[in-house]
Amino acid sequence: MDNTDDEALNWAGDEARQRGGGTWSVPKRREGASLSPSSDKVAVPELVEGVKLTDQVVSTPSTGSGTAGSGAASSVALVVTGIFAGIYLLFTVAWLITALRDPIQIADPLGNAMFIAGLWLAVAAGPAVFAASLMAGRSRLWVRFVCLFAGALVLIPWPYFTWAG
Repeated sequence: MDNTDDEALNWAGDEARQRGGGTWSVPKRREGASLSPSSDKVAVPELVEGVKLTDQVVSTPSTGSGTAGSGAASSVALVVTGIFAGIYLLFTVAWLITALRDPIQIADPLGNAMFIAGLWLAVAAGPAVFAASLMAGRSRLWVRFVCLFAGALVLIPWPYFTWAG
C-alpha cells in the first residue's frame, strides 16, 4: 500500500468527481421560496424614536446618509473608545485588588463597614462610569470622550499605588 501525504488530503470518490463522474449539484430553490428561514413578514412601524426603518437600510438622523470621511472617523472613535475601555478595565482590576487587600482596619465597626463598602463601590464605579459615558455621549462624540476622560481622571486607583509599599 502506498502511503503518501497526498492521500490524507483526498476523500474516497474524489477521482471520479474530478473526471466528471460525480455530481456536484446544489438543490434548486422552489419557485417563490424565500432565502430566510421564515417567510412571514413582520410589521415594523416606520418611525421609532428618530430611527427610520426600511427594508434595505437603517438610518438615523445623527448619522445621516453617510459621507466619505465618516468611515474613518467612526474607526478612530472605535479605537479611542477601546483604549478607554482598556483603561477602565485596568482601573477596575486595580480597585478590586485594593478591595481584596484591605490593609486598614478601623476600630469603629460602622466606620470599618463604610470603608469596605466604599472600596467595593469603587470597584463597581469603573464599569458604571464607562457605561454612563457611552449613554451620555450617544448623540455627540465629543461629549462621550470628555465624559470618558473625566471619569478616568476621577477613578485613578490612588490607594493601589500608595499601599503597594
